[in-house]
Amino acid sequence: MKKILTLLFGAMLVLTACEYKNIEELRPIKLVDTCTTDSLTFQTDIEPIFRQDCNNSGCHNSGSSFGDFTSYAGIKAKIDDNDKIRRRAIIEQTMPDAAPLPDCEIRKLTAWLDAGAPNN
Repeated sequence: MKKILTLLFGAMLVLTACEYKNIEELRPIKLVDTCTTDSLTFQTDIEPIFRQDCNNSGCHNSGSSFGDFTSYAGIKAKIDDNDKIRRRAIIEQTMPDAAPLPDCEIRKLTAWLDAGAPNN
């Protein structure tokens, strides 16, 4: 019994002696952020977000009473209407209905809106 207690005490001593000062010691591999918000263009970076997340559900198609997001003009109209796109998609994250936008898309949309929502 004395040997078992000595072994248990020794094991506890060894286990509690292991300490990491920071997470890099545990996981030295750094994750690379592949979401870039530099040099965004409407056609390449922003329009695909609206096409994939807003137009495919039948909510913001051509002629929709909720707003037509099939063109820059329709999207810009909602931006000019009290910045509803920023409020609903970024701040409240209630749009799209199915689920909030992924973090990278939110960051891209935010950067584009902060730049004045250019049609570039």
